[in-house]
Amino acid sequence: MSTWTELRATLLRVVDEHPDALHVYPGPSTAARHDEPWEIHLAAWALDVAADLHERFGDAVELKVGAMHYPQQRLRRPPPSLKELVPAESCGIRTRLPRPLAIASGHGVRCEVVIGNGTSDRVVLSATGGLLGSVVTDDEGEVSAEDTGPTQSSLVTFGVEPHTELAVPTWVGTESLRPELGYALPAGRWWLVACLDVGETATLRSSAMPFTITP
Repeated sequence: MSTWTELRATLLRVVDEHPDALHVYPGPSTAARHDEPWEIHLAAWALDVAADLHERFGDAVELKVGAMHYPQQRLRRPPPSLKELVPAESCGIRTRLPRPLAIASGHGVRCEVVIGNGTSDRVVLSATGGLLGSVVTDDEGEVSAEDTGPTQSSLVTFGVEPHTELAVPTWVGTESLRPELGYALPAGRWWLVACLDVGETATLRSSAMPFTITP
């Protein structure tokens, strides 16, 4: 049995048993593949799947779990910085979560962030794929996680009228950007910061909104 044939069968099994584990992988419907190593990206919670693939196929696969290479636990790219972003509150824009938020470690969820426009002008937000960008920070404000899954390229705008609020969707990921914490942020209290693209040039950072990561 060729390596690709065995890998193809394994990927088909993973898709069947753990449909959300694979983010990027060579399509199992392909009749034959010879371009080793095959690149496979997995969700941050799918460590058992990554360990099995690494044990079975070794250097024939290039594995990434969440934001890091596996098993080296090395970041794929440096964490983003919020330091250059203007605080949204200083521009009259407030943010809050409409209800308590809890996310399982290594997973991501779609939720809403309520945008309050305290200015006398209409605020227009741009969101890739209809979702605001966001990161997760610790108590010190250090960026610690973000969603690293596939993104859509379509651009959707949301208009917030003066002195009103609007609930805008975002996707919150818990893929760790700090190797010392592992592939997924551990359980505890963390902070969601939304990145607000206003107009064509300005990106603002929201206030930090507390939420919970569960085991």
